[in-house]
Amino acid sequence: TLYIAPIQITFDKEGHSDSEASFFSGIWPELKPNIPNNLNIEVIFIWITRKNGIDEEVEKKFKKLRSRNVEINPDYTSVVTGFANVNRDIDRY
Repeated sequence: TLYIAPIQITFDKEGHSDSEASFFSGIWPELKPNIPNNLNIEVIFIWITRKNGIDEEVEKKFKKLRSRNVEINPDYTSVVTGFANVNRDIDRY
C-alpha cells in the first residue's frame, strides 16, 4: 500500500481556503499518473489545527468531459487533529 498524506496546518480550518480541493485539482492530476497501477493507494488528508475535529470519509468523485470521465479525487479520509496531538509545547501558544 502506498500512503499519501498531504498536510495543512492552520489556526482556523473553517476560515481557511479549501486546501483539499486545491490539492486534488492541482497536485493530484500530476501525481496519480506516476503511481503504478498495481499499488493500492490510501490517501489521508491531514489538517492540524487548534482543536480536534471529526474524521470524514470522502468518496471518489468524477467529472464528465466530452467522451471520458476524469477523476477529481480518489476515496480518501480527511483527518482533523489538534496541535496538542502533534506537540504539547505548540499547544501552549
